[in-house]
Amino acid sequence: MIKITRPPEPDVLTQNCATWTAELLGHITNGTSVPDALATRYRHPDIKAALMTAAHEKCVYCESKQRHVAQGDIEHLKPKSRYRNETFTWDNLAFVCRVCNQLKSDTYDPACPPLNPFVDDPTTHLVTAGTLIYGKAGDNRGQLTAALVHLNRAELLERRKEKIDALYQLVDRASRAPAAIQGILKAEMERLVADDQEYSMILKAALTQFRGELNIA
Repeated sequence: MIKITRPPEPDVLTQNCATWTAELLGHITNGTSVPDALATRYRHPDIKAALMTAAHEKCVYCESKQRHVAQGDIEHLKPKSRYRNETFTWDNLAFVCRVCNQLKSDTYDPACPPLNPFVDDPTTHLVTAGTLIYGKAGDNRGQLTAALVHLNRAELLERRKEKIDALYQLVDRASRAPAAIQGILKAEMERLVADDQEYSMILKAALTQFRGELNIA
């Protein structure tokens, strides 16, 4: 996970949030069935595009690129099943992968909520160790988030290892390269760990470690 800046609210949501919310709550109050076309309006293409761009097309939890494998979901940070009045609230929406979305489900305790990457800096709650991500000792929210969306599930560990191995090979080359070439390799290292790359939290930590071990500035 990395810290993400929430973009401005899309016009379609600014113009319709209050109306959509009133319609939704009206059906709930009256005990009538909520039309699917209404219940899913938070999936509007403009809303999804804004959230996806803000997250660099990655799941805000596991940092997997979504266009490589799926279209991704719109997640409600506070579950819509329990906070119906926030179904269309901009600050309650995020772009996630389907696996993390299903794992998180409607789990939410306001006294100890999962990390919100638009508000929280994950690096103050989580710690990395190789391919693994843990909640910091004594940090309930960090530990909850890591466990809730299974940040160390097998497929993530495998893909992170591939990225770390590639990064190590690059750092190793740079440690033995002439100065002119080393500059090019260093620029490539920075590109590989940039926020728009998969698993950037893990890779940034790995790069810091590799540089120290191989004496690369």
